[in-house]
Amino acid sequence: MNEPAPIEITGPLVEILSDFGPVAIMVFDERLRLRWASDVALRAIGEYSDDPIGRELHEYLPPEMVIPELVGLLRRGLERTEHAVMPLGDRRDRDMVAFPVAIGEVRHVVLISTMLTGALHRMFDEHELRESLLADAAQLGVWRLDLRDNSLEGNSWYRRVNDVGTPDTPRYRSDVARRIHPDDLRRVNATVDRAVETQQPYTMKYRLVGPNGESKTVQSRGRVVPGRPDQIIGVIMDVTASETAAQREADLRQMAATASDTERDRIAADLHDGPLQVLSAAWMKLGSLERSMGRLPEAEPFQEDIRSVAKLLSDANTELRDLLGRLSTLPVGASTDAFCDELGDLAERVAERSGLEVRIVCEFGRDLALADTVLSTMYRIIGEALSNAERHAGAGTVSVAVEIFDEALVATVVDDGRGFDIAAPPPSGHFGLSIMGQRATAAHGSVEISSSVGGGTTVMVRLPLDPDRESVRD
Repeated sequence: MNEPAPIEITGPLVEILSDFGPVAIMVFDERLRLRWASDVALRAIGEYSDDPIGRELHEYLPPEMVIPELVGLLRRGLERTEHAVMPLGDRRDRDMVAFPVAIGEVRHVVLISTMLTGALHRMFDEHELRESLLADAAQLGVWRLDLRDNSLEGNSWYRRVNDVGTPDTPRYRSDVARRIHPDDLRRVNATVDRAVETQQPYTMKYRLVGPNGESKTVQSRGRVVPGRPDQIIGVIMDVTASETAAQREADLRQMAATASDTERDRIAADLHDGPLQVLSAAWMKLGSLERSMGRLPEAEPFQEDIRSVAKLLSDANTELRDLLGRLSTLPVGASTDAFCDELGDLAERVAERSGLEVRIVCEFGRDLALADTVLSTMYRIIGEALSNAERHAGAGTVSVAVEIFDEALVATVVDDGRGFDIAAPPPSGHFGLSIMGQRATAAHGSVEISSSVGGGTTVMVRLPLDPDRESVRD
């Protein structure tokens, strides 16, 4: 079978839209052979085939993805614009639009697939396809700024996104500036000016505010048109809903953390006022009983048992006090100085009861105010790492270094103990490593553990300074 010659579809807007979000763009000929695909589409198809261009659907997609609805959409798209919503691949619903276009003398169909909300509903001629491919997709506003006179032009969604109780379409850069929140305006202008100077694309979020107080958050991506340094082209979308949801999630996470701290303090108080007092009293009474019975010859056979029970009570008392220390929370609004002071107190308690040499190094340079949840989570993870070294490592020295690096609070805990085989399952009843990982994950952070038998153990913890971030870069 002769493969069709490849076609080239380029243009700055194609690049911007392909990078802006999960928008896949594909071009098929009349035999439904893939002739061209955007980078997003190629990455998705790459899970099944490294070389899909020039091949029919069934040649590079698994049978379960070549569903009749998809084939039918493409065939109808050869004749007219068709829109459908269907599950595909990962079974998440996708908006899809297919529309015909002539490339040379041959009819083709363009398929645009997105998981963004909204129908894709506009057909373009050959010139538009070659130069921009699409001008309106998934409720994205498309715009062009002419730097010679700062004039703006855009599609219908550009007008809708910029509408904050001001239905007139912004026709000049100054019209947009009047809508931008005053606290964001300088940053927006600086970002655009820097993009012009560096010829690099940009992405940013900012707020729009109308005369009646109506507001929304938008995300914009733009770049200088290659070969046209006086032209910037870009897209803009309304992200108010997602930003509101993210803020609500952050608020709930903070409420949960606060509630968790309150409950933890309550449990610590109950343990201190209840079981700990009972254990202490029992240990003291048993000691008194031992001394009293020591004067009776007939009590000699029971002395060893009494001493064993007293030792168990003493150990339980120590364990419970250790647990109370790990349950304790940092003061609300604690700074890095207070955090380091608390770590120093923790190290002293560990050293006093275990004989371990614990070295704490805080490398902040100056006192910083960080999010309560970040400091509290790091404090507890370090406490768990020290507890593991104390209980299981057989170490003589443990060092703890804490610093800020790459927008994250980073702690490294190193012990010179016996180490262990990372690949082996943890012994029964050992949950420390799992607890550290769970706490870090809840704060969108990570825990990396390296160890070898006889080689000690290193625990590296990274927590984003912004607790709303989804991940920490390695």
